[in-house]
Amino acid sequence: MIIIKLAIKSLANRKATAILAVFSIALSVFLILGVENLRKGVKQSFLQTISSTDMVVGPRTSDVQLLLYSIFQIGDPSNNITLKSLKTLEKHPLVSWMVPISIGDSHRSFRIIGTTQSYFDHMLHPDGQKLRFDSGQKFIRPLQSVIGSQVAKKLGYKPGAEFVASHGLDHVSFISHEREKLKVVGILAPTGTPVDRSLFVSLHTIEALHHDWQPGQKDDGEETDAHLQTVDEPELVSAAFFGLKSKISVLNFQRIVNQFAREPLTAVIPGVAFAKIWSLVTKVEQVLLIIAGMVGLASIIGVTITILASLAARRREMAILRSIGAGPFKIMGLFIAESLVLTIAGLMIGAGCLYAGLWFGQNIITQLSGVYFPFLPPGHNEVLFLVLIFIGSFFGAMLPAIGAYRMSLADGMSVKL
Repeated sequence: MIIIKLAIKSLANRKATAILAVFSIALSVFLILGVENLRKGVKQSFLQTISSTDMVVGPRTSDVQLLLYSIFQIGDPSNNITLKSLKTLEKHPLVSWMVPISIGDSHRSFRIIGTTQSYFDHMLHPDGQKLRFDSGQKFIRPLQSVIGSQVAKKLGYKPGAEFVASHGLDHVSFISHEREKLKVVGILAPTGTPVDRSLFVSLHTIEALHHDWQPGQKDDGEETDAHLQTVDEPELVSAAFFGLKSKISVLNFQRIVNQFAREPLTAVIPGVAFAKIWSLVTKVEQVLLIIAGMVGLASIIGVTITILASLAARRREMAILRSIGAGPFKIMGLFIAESLVLTIAGLMIGAGCLYAGLWFGQNIITQLSGVYFPFLPPGHNEVLFLVLIFIGSFFGAMLPAIGAYRMSLADGMSVKL
């Protein structure tokens, strides 16, 4: 205890150097835990994107491709499936709900997704709640649209704004549905999922955009309203999300869908398909862990250099300690104690700043990054990193401690000025 008090007082006499050393450790810890939380947060965010869905059903294709284009908006549908088949499956005793989606149009590189009002009830926010509206409401009639938070932010749209849909999913489209203007009626709150980058319309709207109308026709509101009364739901959609009454029936329902006689279908369990997708980025995950380890090593080296640099200037201090009875091993312990005090202070400040930032700035982080970062308590990897930094600082301090030990033996009471 006396050694620790002496170490603290010794560091207080070198405030500038000590503060810089603590700042260096705190920054390193912040980066280490930040990288680890980024890795975990991205994975958790993707998992929560599909947490409310028990099954994704689409045309005959690979499970990874189906999951990518239906949920993560990566890639294009290989084919379509009939809405009639999906409604037949919806009536199965195992099914609780079904939400179809139709993909094929876009607006300024943001995808337009045709669906039903039940999408906003069953596709949950990452915190387990229903999708929330920042302003406006659900669409209640054709040619109305609900847009995600990033769409509203980047395009500057508010409820009442009108836009034109483009045919296709590319950034540049030469075919636009110029006559049919869509009106924004609602803006969703940020979720940190692909929902933020989407524009949602009804299935009737998708049919109205493509049924019987020719680009360049004269815009006549009365004719439009009359035409909309005759538009039914589309016969074909891209995929559908299913919720089951019991989780234990997932494999049974998957077999039923894959053996569906009316048309070839593929049923995907989102968690299983996501595991395959995540395995493709395992190397990236390993790189992040290596980066975190290198940052930690740099912090240990920094503390060691800081103490080692002050060694020569502290010969008088060590000589005074020897004169009052401190042995070489106590002087050696003093240097180790100083290193550990600096390390503990840095660990506490770095970890405290990170977790406080995640706790109070979660919504801001989601809005800026577009990724939902759940506040997670320190896990195994975080604790391991902190312990390794502490142990590394102990062994790193051995170098200046041994140097001090040798100096104190060699110098004794004759101090070289």
